[in-house]
Amino acid sequence: MKNIVKTNKLKNITNQLVIGLINSEEKSFTYLYKNYSETLYGVALSITHNVEIAEDVLQETFVKVFKNIKEYNPNKGTLFT
Repeated sequence: MKNIVKTNKLKNITNQLVIGLINSEEKSFTYLYKNYSETLYGVALSITHNVEIAEDVLQETFVKVFKNIKEYNPNKGTLFT
């Protein structure tokens, strides 16, 4: 039962975040960056083994997210699934 509650809470947070991003709310952009950038950077660095390239990948990833947020499909995988 706890997992269902956690899953529903996460879906609600994600939905609110997506709505905020679509509406260009600064707090949503800040939340997304603060909560995902470190993990994404770590993945990029582990793949590229190059700080500059990993930073570029991180920047390009966030630009793509911001440009394409209206195409977000909650039925597809998320960052941590």
